[in-house]
Amino acid sequence: MAAGIAADGISGVALGADGSWYFAAGSQLWKRTVTGVYEVIAGTGTAGYSGDGGLAAAAKLKGVGPLVRLSDGTIYFSDSSNNRVRMIDPSGIISTVAGTGVAGFSGDGGLATSAQFAFPRGLALQNGTTLLIADAFNGRLRSLDLSTGIVTTVAGGGLATPVSGVTATAAVFTELLDVDVAANGDPIFVDKTGGSVWKVESGQLLLALSGLNSPRRITKTPDGSFLVVERGGRRVWRIPLSGFPSVVAGTGNAAVTSPGPDGTPATAVDLFAPWEVWADALGFWISENAGKSVRRILW
Repeated sequence: MAAGIAADGISGVALGADGSWYFAAGSQLWKRTVTGVYEVIAGTGTAGYSGDGGLAAAAKLKGVGPLVRLSDGTIYFSDSSNNRVRMIDPSGIISTVAGTGVAGFSGDGGLATSAQFAFPRGLALQNGTTLLIADAFNGRLRSLDLSTGIVTTVAGGGLATPVSGVTATAAVFTELLDVDVAANGDPIFVDKTGGSVWKVESGQLLLALSGLNSPRRITKTPDGSFLVVERGGRRVWRIPLSGFPSVVAGTGNAAVTSPGPDGTPATAVDLFAPWEVWADALGFWISENAGKSVRRILW
């Protein structure tokens, strides 16, 4: 692992069609090729905000979060500490698609570039036309129409206690960290403070998993199920298409060193601060110790 990545840790991984990793580390975006070569995609390495309209590699980023990569090479990513969501087009040019840079909440029903966000984190592409944004400190899941640039709230922002059957926009959340999308387009998101994972079906909440200790990341697997990192509980859970969720990695005990011992069943291994998870047809990866070490688990 490259020195800068080892220091900052891997965050928000997206897989390319060829198996390459695209991910955030510190104030940069990186690519890891299938041969293990690391390349900078965006960011000078100096934290800040600059560069819109120019090459992404010459731009300044700050506290970069999860990203989404489209088949044409377009990348959307959360420039979280700058309270913006930014885009890199296939030619390498960077621009802001959401957020003014000032933390707060405003702008629903208008252009996302005139709206305020508060530490946007997880992103997911819905039906190829909409970017879902976990607006973390606003406790909202927001939707950006990529054709019109209009932003709206699809979950959170209300006063009701989150329970299954409540209208999603009537519920109150404190910190939403990540989001993904089911095969039918329904969002599924991580409520860190509430220790739960929720689906939105026909505008209503449906509880998918609860009782977690600081859940952090969610990712869809090739079979349509979801993996969830429970950082505080030191486990990775699987939410299947039908049936009950189950633990697929971690004992719940903290590993003394990072990484813990290899060569044993994943559910018998003590994890050291699990951080990220991403999957392919063969299995999944877990990054530990704030993303500074990575291990592979086969299905």
